[in-house]
Amino acid sequence: MKTEEIKPFLSDAVVAEVMQAIQSTSARLVSTYPDDLHSILEQRRCALGGMLELARTLDAWRLVLALEAHKDDLSRQIEAL
Repeated sequence: MKTEEIKPFLSDAVVAEVMQAIQSTSARLVSTYPDDLHSILEQRRCALGGMLELARTLDAWRLVLALEAHKDDLSRQIEAL
């Protein structure tokens, strides 16, 4: 028996919902640990790297683009510190 590869389809609404949750978590972490902002941003950017790897593996390109934009935003925040 041959196994078929499952390709998930993520609509724009699903991607927006996922990104809202990810961005909310990032904002919550930043507001919870303001004294350790650099470290928190670095850790969050690293976590996004794992999310990006998974999204690329799943060929979820809408999600990949949204995650890359959020990761770039975190990088800019780190550079601004």
